[in-house]
Amino acid sequence: MTAPLRKVDIDAPLTVNKARACAVIGISPARFDDWRRRGILPPPIAGTRQWSLAALRRAIDDAGADSPEDEAEAALRRWEDSQAS
Repeated sequence: MTAPLRKVDIDAPLTVNKARACAVIGISPARFDDWRRRGILPPPIAGTRQWSLAALRRAIDDAGADSPEDEAEAALRRWEDSQAS
């Protein structure tokens, strides 16, 4: 028995450049570079300046609640609280 074909949105890109990746993820280019240096986000596809959307989504899903952005926001809140005292 043959598996049924899945409907695929042929207009959706499989890869994006850095600017589009930042927009999709919702972070600044500087944060993108930081996350790349820290190994949170994958490298671009070999020989290109394009990122796989699937790889980016997996990386964000893997980061989960322990993402560096959450840690930074928590640290900022602690510092603000300490300054208010």
